[in-house]
Amino acid sequence: MPQMKPMNWLILLMFFIMSFMMTMKLIHFNFFNWNLNLLMTNKMKKDSKINLFKFKW
Repeated sequence: MPQMKPMNWLILLMFFIMSFMMTMKLIHFNFFNWNLNLLMTNKMKKDSKINLFKFKW
C-alpha cells in the first residue's frame, strides 16, 4: 500500500462521513414518516390536516 499524505486521508474521511450521514438521514426520515403514518391512522384522524402541516417542515 502506497504512502498517503494526511490531506488525502482527511478528504477520504470527510467523504466517508458525508455519505454515512446522508444514508442515516434517509433511513431516519423514512422511519419517521412510517411512525407518523401509524400515528395518523391510530389517533389523529380529527386533526390530520393540522398534524400533516406541522410535520411537513
